Amino acid sequence: MKYLVMVMVMLTGCDSGSSDDPGASDTGPGGMDPDMMAVEEAPPVGAAFFVDSESGEWLQPLGAERFLALAPAGLSLWLTVDAVAAGSLDFMLAVGGAEAQDRCIRTILMEPVELLPERGFRYGPAAFALPNGIRADGLVVEGRFTEDLSGVAELGARGRIDLSSIPPDILPALDGVEPCNVASSLLGVDCVDCDDGRPICLEVELQGFVGTPKPAGGVVGVDLADCHPDCAASEENVECDTSGFPR
Repeated sequence: MKYLVMVMVMLTGCDSGSSDDPGASDTGPGGMDPDMMAVEEAPPVGAAFFVDSESGEWLQPLGAERFLALAPAGLSLWLTVDAVAAGSLDFMLAVGGAEAQDRCIRTILMEPVELLPERGFRYGPAAFALPNGIRADGLVVEGRFTEDLSGVAELGARGRIDLSSIPPDILPALDGVEPCNVASSLLGVDCVDCDDGRPICLEVELQGFVGTPKPAGGVVGVDLADCHPDCAASEENVECDTSGFPR
């Protein structure tokens, strides 16, 4: 639940000159509104950011820290710019600590992420599954890149978390109990309907998170959980083909 970018693209046109015609429209190259040209400003492909799970605050539900305190450890995110296109980009999300991603947990693509004026970006609303399997309905993620494009500021998210999708190793206290009862007793809030009609979702909103810059290439794609040369659990995963792993 705690989970809670792109090369500069210059759009050019044939006529970049000025006009003395008082009726001429005030547009930039290619007839584009100058105010919208900043939409394309973002970091390059491969740029990586670490988002500390404790760098922001919960707006909803109030007192969420009491609920999250049931987790054995905080899980933070790594973001990297995976692909770019005019007006959008793709983020690759990984779970890990401040020094490196956890390569035993599969990575997830968040796509497409809309680029906005003044270095802003937005994803959703959409159904989305986090790298650890937690599902969210109506997820919206919004943020802004720093002025020099080296970091992420003002990162926030809102949506409805499916409490039944939280893995037991993240919140062991929910294993075998009704999660909405736990949310009600700890937070004083009731569950709401998920998109599929089950009344087991919790409305959440977070803001103020930041992404600190990390060396490019710091995040690698992991398609299958517990299946990577840097993951010790790979040897015990019968679904993982380790034949190509370095020895």
